[in-house]
Amino acid sequence: MRKEVVVNVKDMLMRIVLKWRSIIVCAIVGMLLLDGVGIYKSHKEVKAAKEMQKIAQKGGKISYDDVTASLNEAEKKDAECRFNAYKIYLNKYKSYVDYSNKSILMNLDPNKVYQHKFVYKVSQPQEKNDVETTLKSFLSDNDIYESFVKDYKFEDSKEYVSELVRVGDKTSKMSKNDKVEVNVANDNSKVIQITVTASNDKQVEDLAKIVEDKIENNANLIKSQNDGVTLTKVTDRLIKTSDNEILEQQSNVALKMDKINTSIVNNLNNLDELSREYYKAMVKNLSLDEKDNLVYIDTTDGTISTGNTKNKKVEVEVPSLQLVNKKLVVLGAALGIFLSLIVLALRYLLDKTLKNETEVRDSFGISVLGVVSVNDKKVSKLDQKIMGLFGRKVLPQQEVLKNINHKCVALTKAKCLSSIIFINDNENVKMQEIISKNLFKDVEVKFMNSNEFIEEVATSKNPLNVVVTEEVSKTSYVDIDEQLELFEQLGVNVIGSIVLE
Repeated sequence: MRKEVVVNVKDMLMRIVLKWRSIIVCAIVGMLLLDGVGIYKSHKEVKAAKEMQKIAQKGGKISYDDVTASLNEAEKKDAECRFNAYKIYLNKYKSYVDYSNKSILMNLDPNKVYQHKFVYKVSQPQEKNDVETTLKSFLSDNDIYESFVKDYKFEDSKEYVSELVRVGDKTSKMSKNDKVEVNVANDNSKVIQITVTASNDKQVEDLAKIVEDKIENNANLIKSQNDGVTLTKVTDRLIKTSDNEILEQQSNVALKMDKINTSIVNNLNNLDELSREYYKAMVKNLSLDEKDNLVYIDTTDGTISTGNTKNKKVEVEVPSLQLVNKKLVVLGAALGIFLSLIVLALRYLLDKTLKNETEVRDSFGISVLGVVSVNDKKVSKLDQKIMGLFGRKVLPQQEVLKNINHKCVALTKAKCLSSIIFINDNENVKMQEIISKNLFKDVEVKFMNSNEFIEEVATSKNPLNVVVTEEVSKTSYVDIDEQLELFEQLGVNVIGSIVLE
């Protein structure tokens, strides 16, 4: 080709939009296909729900044969391994739930607690750490709080009462409100703080009395085990405050429970569909076989929820078959339109035939005298509006032919031509009906096809002037290039072209 073919983006967009009927068909096909997928998934869900309903009606027991028939040994093994992991998670979760329910500390409001703080001065600072260890040892013994447990009916929480007593907290600056005022300059190397916490002042005072008595009763033990060290109480006060340490501990336990739940869900989701049903069956049968008032396992997704649900009978609701999924319909339409646009654009770009009249002018340097419609199909009003939006006006055929004739006559006069030949290879188009010979005064007008023109060139002694016809979607770039190359070698003068569309 004389030049690289220039792609007219505007023309490409116009011709893609003119294929709106095909685009709509593709959108409908996409809608139907994706909605069909939705119907299939909905059918499977309904079927699975009906099966679960049958199981629930039988008391909730699931036959493993029903869910392992299609599994191979590797898939069974995978599901069983994950179920064993689930039981480990379950035991951890139960222990946290048990702790959360029974621990007095876990049920305190961290924003409003009562604390009784003791600060003891150590006679030998170098023994402070050992003394702290000794204090922690006997104050962490839950048996010493037996009277406190009995008075406040904390029998279920007796193994966690010692959590209310903390040894070794950072000391705070003493105030005038302290019951005992001894100036120790807040030297942390010499003092040990003990904090007793409870939900009200009566409880905290009773618990503090037990702690103080226990320290006094064990003074000799502390002295004998720590090289004769003695403890002197320097601060004794009751406060109402908030406690970030309690809040942090409660948050940590809640976070660990959430992580276990997440691990259980991930454990289930990592199985394929058939293995997942086997896993759920084992989980469900476990929840029914073990009489547990504390934890209920939800077999729909494998998560755990706290509560006092005991061997709850599962009620299965069968969903209705969803024939139209709006989300899938919209997605299918969008996908159909997108794919059709991609295909139409590729077809346009890969097509090596003439696509529009501007290519004749821009790529091959031939003047376009006019565009003649040879398509019997009537252009719809919508198509005309689309073409108008892209700057392409649809003129009446008579006006188009009139303009072509006037241009041809004007060119012959301007170039002082004595003859002009119109070359056309389309048998369905008669150039005699397009060109009016009587308009060309003193100019010889001939109509030929390519073969006839070659014969004319062979016999003619004078230079020939031609107007060529090129047909959109039929004349290839190679044909135009070869034609122009031949005309150049023969010394033929190309006046312009008429494009058939």
